[in-house]
Amino acid sequence: MFLGSGLGLIAATYGLVRLAYGLFLPDVQRDLGLRADAAGWVSSGASALYCVGAVVGYRCAGRVPRVLVAVAASVAGGGALGMAAARDPTAFAIASVVGSAGAGLASPALVSLVTTLVPQPAQGRAQAVVNAGTGPGLVAAGVLALVLLPDWRTAWTWSGIAALVVGVVLLASSLSSRRTATTGQDPTKRAPAPDRAWWTAHRAVLVLALLFGAGSAVVWTYGRSVLVDAGAPVAVSVSALCVLNISQPPRR
Repeated sequence: MFLGSGLGLIAATYGLVRLAYGLFLPDVQRDLGLRADAAGWVSSGASALYCVGAVVGYRCAGRVPRVLVAVAASVAGGGALGMAAARDPTAFAIASVVGSAGAGLASPALVSLVTTLVPQPAQGRAQAVVNAGTGPGLVAAGVLALVLLPDWRTAWTWSGIAALVVGVVLLASSLSSRRTATTGQDPTKRAPAPDRAWWTAHRAVLVLALLFGAGSAVVWTYGRSVLVDAGAPVAVSVSALCVLNISQPPRR
């Protein structure tokens, strides 16, 4: 139950909330009048706040992982519900940007919980399972889009509910799981900040990650919009973005 709900939180915060933005964007633009340039700024703001959430999560996960889980689920779920209820582009933009922070908070919290609740020999596999939720989340978002579009409000409502529910299930299952005494890990020990040697050793990977993220952001934001403008039906445009999730690596 713990690993399943952990995977579910990643699926909800990443796949259903953060990365599903471009999936529903053409319908949102049609109903709310969100301009193409404004949509890009919303995506950029969401990425920036996601990074802020990841940094906060990294610094706090060792001490209060369950608090971070609760905040991540609340922020992602509340953001999705806010998007569903938005009546103008500004309200939609704020909800979208805020909701993306949930994904940044969720990953470090789950890494910490797995480390403290799962026995050492099984931790590697457990981390891989939990952090593999992005793909299933995107598939779930695609199913919602295929079934519900052009009713994007209902789709975002279900995404928000899913994030909140899975957060509650994860908190309940983590409380009933084996504690630190089993794993020998200290949950209050905060991970040290990376030093200059760490940044130097990883500079190539960091640059590549930034370039890959910047390049793929255009596809995830405007990919379906381009297909819709070219005359592709909903089934084709949604399915095309779902297929892209095959290349998505696990979040860690």
